[in-house]
Amino acid sequence: MGLGLPAIHRANEFKYAKDVPIEALLDAKSYKKLRKGVYDEFYGRSWLLYHYLTLSGKRPRQLINYQVALANGASELDSAKTAFGDLRALDAELDAYLAQRRMRYVPIAGEKLKVGTISVRKMREAEAAIMPVILESKRGVNSEMAKALLPRAQAVAASFPNDPFVLAALAEAEHDAGNFAEAAKIADKALAANPALVNAHVQKIFALSRLARDAQDPDSAWRLTRKAVTALNKVEVDHPIPLIYYYISLKAPGKEVTDVAAHGLERALQLAPYDKSVRWQLVQQFMDEKKYAVAYRTLMPLANDPHNQSDDNPAVALLAQIKGKWEQEAKGAADAPAT
Repeated sequence: MGLGLPAIHRANEFKYAKDVPIEALLDAKSYKKLRKGVYDEFYGRSWLLYHYLTLSGKRPRQLINYQVALANGASELDSAKTAFGDLRALDAELDAYLAQRRMRYVPIAGEKLKVGTISVRKMREAEAAIMPVILESKRGVNSEMAKALLPRAQAVAASFPNDPFVLAALAEAEHDAGNFAEAAKIADKALAANPALVNAHVQKIFALSRLARDAQDPDSAWRLTRKAVTALNKVEVDHPIPLIYYYISLKAPGKEVTDVAAHGLERALQLAPYDKSVRWQLVQQFMDEKKYAVAYRTLMPLANDPHNQSDDNPAVALLAQIKGKWEQEAKGAADAPAT
């Protein structure tokens, strides 16, 4: 196995695509001004820059310094100039690096790779029958798609009425179609057959939390959700869903968020860093706690999302707001009289 092998598949991109200046490579605003619907070498050039800073040995620690400057609130361009110095010089070095006949990489011998036991089994008949429904559900469905998928799930469940794997999938289909009470009921049936079935626990939590939002007795309804959360947490301690929904079960009805719930939400983001909604929730929690520096760093991936660089990205405006509060807090601390 080799880490950092040359990206040969990007050779034509390097040769024929429109050049990207180093400033546009390091600063989202500069790149946005430059790009006007044309294909360019942004991804290839980004790979080259990362490879150069990581494996060439020419600029030790500069990438880390750049990341630290960003995390401490400096702009992208200022962070780059602080860490790398003359950006024109860096750009020229990249051109020379690309022209080399050889590039360093990190080889890892096969005998050093410790692969655990891999077991494969044939799916049971019930599992095979419901799998197409599961694949569509997991991919994501809108309201119209969910209503079309539900009868298919129900048809499979009619053939395998007591199979917990099928029942958990049916609970998910019922939930997606907006039948939350039915979803919770079916999830319970699945758990009665297999108390360790994670997806059945997850679907029960999802369904109960939706019911709790409109319940006449929200306190009781959210207590049921927390009970379901506890049950899944006992089955799989490092599953993010119980951590997320324990926090929601307190936040949604206006209860005081405990330290356990707040720390659980932090852990959930560690387990599922790709979940944008959890990141948003955690940023808001940090702001409530007036932890502006950590809120800023937590929000940065959303504000700098390369696939959402539109002017109406709400993370950009919120990041600026947090930075203002952070700077104001730092100024207040600096102006405070010594004791």
